[in-house]
Amino acid sequence: MRGKRGFGTLFITVILFSLLMAFGVAIITMLVSNQVEAEVSCEGVSIKLERVQRRAKDAIICYKVSLTTSEVGFKVVNNGERDLDGVIVNVAGEKGIQKFEVRENLKVGEFLDTDVKYNRLKNGEIEEVVFIPTLPRSKTGCFENIVTSNDLGLC
Repeated sequence: MRGKRGFGTLFITVILFSLLMAFGVAIITMLVSNQVEAEVSCEGVSIKLERVQRRAKDAIICYKVSLTTSEVGFKVVNNGERDLDGVIVNVAGEKGIQKFEVRENLKVGEFLDTDVKYNRLKNGEIEEVVFIPTLPRSKTGCFENIVTSNDLGLC
């Protein structure tokens, strides 16, 4: 008789502990998800492209061509009201798209002037370049603030 009575008390203790843990996890999950939703808002985010000063003949995007790759140069300006973590750059070619994540802090008013190495052999000639601003502490971009250009010229 004694063995059964001790087992019931232990069983109730385990169930109560499990319920408290589940309740705690639910509350923490709700708090974290609300915080993430507030941080991911893209309000006040804006970027623009400026002409690259590398002998490009009147072009926003310049590129240097080699046998298998192209160096794609661009200048992105943060003209919004919020600091950015960088940009996601999608270079679209005749056969495919190559994605680059350029992680460099861009404060309001600052610019990013850089190059990415595009695989011409795999993706074909460049047709268009898409820029997506990214926010700090966010793994995704602000897709409602996309800037696209097919204004290409040789560097």
